[in-house]
Amino acid sequence: MKNLPSVSFLLQRSQRVLADNAPTILTAVGVAGTLTTAYLTGKATIKATRILIEDEYDRQTIIRNGGDVPELSTMDYYRKVWKLYLPPAICVTFTCKAIVMAQKVNSRRLAAFAAAYVVQQDKFNEYKDKVTDSFGKTKEQKIRDDIARDQVKRNPPISENVIRTGFGKVLCHEAYTGRYFEGSMEAIRKAENDINAQILSGDGSATISDFYNYLKLPHTTVCDEFGWNTDNRLEIAFSSVICEDEPYMGIPCISFDYLPSPVRRPWQFS
Repeated sequence: MKNLPSVSFLLQRSQRVLADNAPTILTAVGVAGTLTTAYLTGKATIKATRILIEDEYDRQTIIRNGGDVPELSTMDYYRKVWKLYLPPAICVTFTCKAIVMAQKVNSRRLAAFAAAYVVQQDKFNEYKDKVTDSFGKTKEQKIRDDIARDQVKRNPPISENVIRTGFGKVLCHEAYTGRYFEGSMEAIRKAENDINAQILSGDGSATISDFYNYLKLPHTTVCDEFGWNTDNRLEIAFSSVICEDEPYMGIPCISFDYLPSPVRRPWQFS
């Protein structure tokens, strides 16, 4: 008979699962809380309406019988029904806390991811510089072309995923995100020049969002956080690739990458 896992092991595993899935769980709690709050509010409103109608009926009955009943103020009505709204009030409080906590967890994880990304990008930039120094520009370009060819082969373009920008009909591949779009080398070069002009004439920085705006490309989730500045101006490295898969088999593709890699929060100079 196999040994059963200990209680402490199960508790540790449960805690790990909860921690790993905290944003999803908290978001689910927030959604459930929102629906529950709506239900409890509707239920309380129905009861409150019934109470106020019955109370008003009793008042009118007394008045018709010649009695004297003082006029009720808004506060008087509130005192009669406020307890009915305690459950939805408590529910909405916990719902808001769950949503706020989910946002905090996501923000911490995004910050950790961005920090790790910066470290990896610094190491990668250093590695690229060493490759260039050791093998020369020609060999470094050949290595870059081979990498671009492998990237396109692993992630071939699909008609539905190719973005139409209106800047040309040449198939282009952005190595940074792996996205494909129709454009031209001239349009990409112009966007590069516009970014560097913005850096020199503006506040000294430009984001990937700015670059996408020049090419009319959709923004990504982190493109507002990364970019270039006067210490790291944009330079684009091009490679030419022939697609090997349908529906673009045999079609030339311009693959390009950013040199240096975009830095996080380029407006914050080191």
